[in-house]
Amino acid sequence: MLITRVGTRDFSDIAWVGRCVNSSAKLCKAARSPELIAVTHEAYERLDGTDILHDVEWSQAASLEIGGVSRTVFSTGFVAPPAQPTTERSGI
Repeated sequence: MLITRVGTRDFSDIAWVGRCVNSSAKLCKAARSPELIAVTHEAYERLDGTDILHDVEWSQAASLEIGGVSRTVFSTGFVAPPAQPTTERSGI
């Protein structure tokens, strides 16, 4: 991944370039309601043995072209419940 500052003398910003960034952008574009989360097969395999792989309903594998390469993609509409506020108080 390459990170660089690009722009003009009056305006510049940081740009991130590389396979990771390109893949993320393509996955975000491909994710559509109700399945708002999309991951590559490689990311999906890393979830093996975790609760999220088994407790979340994933779509069947689909194919998406990323950087000229056909990649296997899985998606889900999973939304985690909001975290419960803590009621812990200090002893002051």
